[in-house]
Amino acid sequence: MIVENSRFFRPVDMDSLTKLLADESLGHTMFMAGGTDLIPALKRQGQSPQSVIALSQIAELKGIRLAAQEKALHLGPLTRLVDVAKDLLIKEHFPALAETAALVASPQIRNQATIGGNIMVDNRCKYYNQSDVDRVSHGACFKAGGGICHLIPKATPKSVPVCRARFVSDLAPVLILANTQLVIQGRSGERLLPMKDLYEQEGLYGARLNPGEVLVGIEIPLPLPGMIRYDKLRIRQAIDFPSLGVAMLKEKRGDKEILQACLTGVDTHPVHLEFVRQDYGSDEEFWQTVAQVAMKSVTPLKQDFFPPQYKRQMIPVLLKRLYKD
Repeated sequence: MIVENSRFFRPVDMDSLTKLLADESLGHTMFMAGGTDLIPALKRQGQSPQSVIALSQIAELKGIRLAAQEKALHLGPLTRLVDVAKDLLIKEHFPALAETAALVASPQIRNQATIGGNIMVDNRCKYYNQSDVDRVSHGACFKAGGGICHLIPKATPKSVPVCRARFVSDLAPVLILANTQLVIQGRSGERLLPMKDLYEQEGLYGARLNPGEVLVGIEIPLPLPGMIRYDKLRIRQAIDFPSLGVAMLKEKRGDKEILQACLTGVDTHPVHLEFVRQDYGSDEEFWQTVAQVAMKSVTPLKQDFFPPQYKRQMIPVLLKRLYKD
């Protein structure tokens, strides 16, 4: 694959990557992990980076281990999803992460795709994630450099948000509920970023990293705050991005039971909700409130097979199923 007018780099270790990141002449840079999302985007010519940095040769970015005197799980962002799904340490300490990784895409894609790539996956829109040839028939949208949003025709480039491409990471919701910290390498060194702070509130720019920064580590504090589970709605049991993904955390804080939810597939960013069970008298009142709040908290649009209202209605259904299982 040749990307016109792009420079290609393949650092072999962290030292060479750090030196490369210090080069401000790289311009707009994209990082390639497994390549299952980036390569199709480059082939569609919807992306035109000045530089592409392939990370696959950097051994320090791979693998799973206990860290911080066994008080955290450390995952290299280049760890393949198939390895996340099968790893014994993850199954012991964070089984929901292994189960969720096994639900991503298809076996063939999981053999190549990485956990870092799933965290940083580009938002999806049936109008944006297309070839330039396809765009000729309907015109380019905001994110592709045009002046229209085909999902919200009355929107203008000055509207907020300016892009309604939907967030589709399966792993992000469960990692957010686990209070995951991301290790970010940049020109001035490393910094820690709470994963809940990674994503913008709209889909035009996606994940919140500065120029010259790249994800180099994933730190999950142990023990987990409570029981975490995940379920998703999709047409096929393979390949498809989540039309709706629901992660649930059930935990105790003192004498109170807390239910947290983190949603994917139904807005431009992961949507985080929290409920205190003791604030409601009966189970019926509790679940009615959960349903009302959850359905009002998201803004799904017609971007796949399922109608937006159906996806809203399925949020409390999946939450209640996860809560009672």
